[in-house]
Amino acid sequence: MGLIRTATEQDATAVQSLLAQLGYQHPLDAVVELLKRSEKDDNSLCLLAFDGDRPVGLMSLLFFFYFPAAALQCRITALVTDEHCRGQGVGKALLLKAQELTTSLSRTQAQAWYEAQGMSRTSYRYCISL
Repeated sequence: MGLIRTATEQDATAVQSLLAQLGYQHPLDAVVELLKRSEKDDNSLCLLAFDGDRPVGLMSLLFFFYFPAAALQCRITALVTDEHCRGQGVGKALLLKAQELTTSLSRTQAQAWYEAQGMSRTSYRYCISL
């Protein structure tokens, strides 16, 4: 399992193929529009996982304010591993990426778990509550 990065318009064919494996049949031009919309929306993120230069997994995330918890939450709206790559840890890698994107510094137990999995903290994210 290699790189995980944000999907762009140039990834439309791969995204189309992976979405089809979830049962979502979209024309290519519709997938391009979905990716454009996601790129412009701060509350939406579509990630692709790669094995070398080949896209092998997709995860889309939706960030939203959850009133009862008075907190920003993240929901996974799609998660798929290419049918030829299942069982190789692609889905796990995508889930770990979601956790990396959503874990705050106050979650010390989660941080310890990530480190026990061989991960290391490489940066801090700075934000302001609005």
